[in-house]
Amino acid sequence: MFNFFNRFFLFTVITVLFASSMSFSQDGNIVYIQTFEFQMPDNGSWSEFDSLMTIVTENVTAKYDKVLSQRVVRHQWGSDSRQLIVIREFAKIEDLVLDDTADGDLFRAHWKTPEERKAFSQAYNKYWRGQHSDEIYQEFKGGRK
Repeated sequence: MFNFFNRFFLFTVITVLFASSMSFSQDGNIVYIQTFEFQMPDNGSWSEFDSLMTIVTENVTAKYDKVLSQRVVRHQWGSDSRQLIVIREFAKIEDLVLDDTADGDLFRAHWKTPEERKAFSQAYNKYWRGQHSDEIYQEFKGGRK
């Protein structure tokens, strides 16, 4: 039998869950930010890196239709010039969750053999220190300019 305290507790839990789901409703897009530690290897160059990034963008990122936009920015001024940030925008969180699978599938579709994938990965990965962070944000539509 529900007494007053049980009813109050149940009402409170339902209210909190409903309110929290409303405050986190997806009114704005999902913004996924990856911050990488970049390195310029002795056998590397900005032109090669730019070329490799363009190849990945054209053959992987651009072919995943759930990516609404992408920006790749480099730390230009300040304390840590090793930072390179990839910003991707998605309509909903489910599209971001599927992004890893889509990236892998599209990567394998473009570089068809293990040898091709290994050669490209070696050229591309020499620019990364192996450190990165991932952040997921939700946009406030009212903050757009």
